[in-house]
Order: sequence, then C-alpha cells, then structure tokens
Amino acid sequence: FLDAALCQLYPGYLEALRRYTRALLQKNSCLRQCKLSGQPPPHELLDSFDSQLCGYGARLAQKRRDYTAALAAAAAAQYGGISQGRETLTLQYCPGAPDPWQPDALADALAAGRPADLRAGFATVGVHRDDIAFLLDGSPAKLYASQGQRRSAVLAAKIAELELIGTITGQTPVLLLDDVLSELDAARQDYLLNRIQGKQVFITSCDAALFAKTGGKVVTVEGGRVWE
Repeated sequence: FLDAALCQLYPGYLEALRRYTRALLQKNSCLRQCKLSGQPPPHELLDSFDSQLCGYGARLAQKRRDYTAALAAAAAAQYGGISQGRETLTLQYCPGAPDPWQPDALADALAAGRPADLRAGFATVGVHRDDIAFLLDGSPAKLYASQGQRRSAVLAAKIAELELIGTITGQTPVLLLDDVLSELDAARQDYLLNRIQGKQVFITSCDAALFAKTGGKVVTVEGGRVWE
C-alpha cells in the first residue's frame, strides 16, 4: 500500500525499492544455499548484501515513516466524517527493524538477526517486513472491526491518499472504487459520494439505485452488453 503510493510520488523511491529487492533476493538465495548445504556461511558476502540493504532500506523506511504520518492525519479526519465521529481511526507504521531509517541502527539489527537468518534460510529482519496497522479506537481493525468498519477504514485511507497525491503533485489522480458501497450504511454512503464530487472516479455497484445520489454518468453492464 505504501510502496504503490510512494513509487508514484518519488522516482528515487522506486529505484531504491528495486535495488533493495534485488539485494534481498540475492541474500535469501545465499542463506537458502547455506541451510541446504550445511557449509559455513560466507559472512563477507552476507556483509556485502547487508550493506546494500542498510543503505537502500534506510531511504525506504524514512519515506514510509514520513508518508504514513501525513496519511494518518488525513485518514483520521476522513474516517471521523464517515463514522460521524463515533470512532477514531489511527494508522501506524510498524517497521521490521528498530529505527530502520537510521542506517547504523538498521545495520545493528541485521547483524543481530544473522543467526536467525541462517537457521531460517531467509532474511528475518529488514524493511521488507514492514507493515502498516489500522486501529479503531486503539484496537486492531483486522481483529475487532466489523466488515463495514474495515471497509470504511480502507476508504478513508484511499481518500486521504488521493488528497495527499494531489497536494504533492498538483494533479488529482483517477480514483477506482470497486463495489465499495454495498457494506456501508446510508450515512457512510452519502459521505463517500459527497467526498468524490468534482473528482474523476470510476465506481461500481450491483445496486443501480445508489448512483441516483450522484451526478455522474451511469453505465450498465449486463450479460456482456454495455449501455448508458
């Protein structure tokens, strides 16, 4: 989710992600061979991979941390509107290593994790294990939220992403929403449809009546036929 947005916003991020992924694949291949062969690990080669993972990983982590902070504030405001203030949405960047935006801290974490890497046959520490947590009133949404609440949280994050990209680039991207209305109550549907007014949006639903609330063009697809 973070990478998809950041790759669009920052060309340097895409290049760092490619180079990090390449070094990670090479390191994992080396670790897997060591585990299967039982031979002594080539620490100098692994050090070389870790050096690349530190340099590129720190750049990725810094962008993810900063972007999540901006996204969290915007998403919280959007979710407050969707839920009419009944719940609070929090987004948290969960790094796969302590302070990975600092190359020295990331290097220490990779070094400390090498014994576990050798036992597992793959890299167990690094920014490839980063995650983003969605919390509703402080509890993990994936465990405690209803389907409608989870859908609302994702929508809030996507609308926030739309606004951030527009602010950063000066251009509003096209928003694609596939059957997002079916599990929202009427109040949440109205909020979403009002928030996308004036933007270029493609939205699908099996209930054509929902589009009566919008001023957009309605296209019907049935049995392979398309008409307006």
